[in-house]
Amino acid sequence: GLMPEMLPMVIMACLAKGSLQLSKKKTLIKNMNSMQGFGSMDVLCIDKTGTITRPDMSVSDVVFLKDNVGKLIAGVAGNMDDDNETMKAIKNYYHITGRDNSAERVYSFSSQNKYSGAVLDGRCYIFGAPEYVLLDTYAEYEDIFERYSGHGERILVFGECAGDPCGNIIEEAVNPYAFIILENEIRDTAKETFGYFASQGVDIVVISGDNPVTASKVAVRAGINNAENYIDATTLKSRQDIREAITKYTVFGRVVPSQKKEIIEAYKESGKVVAMTGD
Repeated sequence: GLMPEMLPMVIMACLAKGSLQLSKKKTLIKNMNSMQGFGSMDVLCIDKTGTITRPDMSVSDVVFLKDNVGKLIAGVAGNMDDDNETMKAIKNYYHITGRDNSAERVYSFSSQNKYSGAVLDGRCYIFGAPEYVLLDTYAEYEDIFERYSGHGERILVFGECAGDPCGNIIEEAVNPYAFIILENEIRDTAKETFGYFASQGVDIVVISGDNPVTASKVAVRAGINNAENYIDATTLKSRQDIREAITKYTVFGRVVPSQKKEIIEAYKESGKVVAMTGD
């Protein structure tokens, strides 16, 4: 007797009940129709920092390549905004409080170009991801990177630019002065959470801006299935490369924001129902 006239009402009542149950778990449903998609999800894309790990970072080590660099690092960091967890960790390590405004120019962190920096006394100093700022000199320090990345730690280059990149992509290798080693603690509930998704038939995919080895090691420790299969997203030059990569890899490292969207779209095009959480 309820079919078919009452079917829409029954569906809405079910979605409303689901929304109410999730609200008790501090989850907000902005559109009740999204409940159906949520229940059909078979791929969950996540980032690393703040999702697998706690959002806050700490400096575990500093590898100096030149003498008397600590004071310079502190001086440059003192001119930077506390707009990301990396800079907060560096400032905490060097006990920097307040803001120094002696820099001629300051470049906030760019997730596209992977560095932040400041110009002091006419010289540009940056904090950046090794692959993006060392360019063709990266291989010279690869043994250091492998040693720390193998433990799931993140590496940041502190160095001087040959010129002022003005916040744009760095095209000439930076002269490194030190490598700053950062670490995140994995969330206490990570293994339990990812285990639950696995039991529900949901594949976890890590899409991170961090080094792929670091992201993979952290994902393995968090209990994500097949997390040892990783790729450096800088090698993915086309949409076809991404379509092929999603069939082989679970962890994508050094991903820029535009690629995150392309990876999600590739999964959707393959017939997956995809959710994304994180930055």
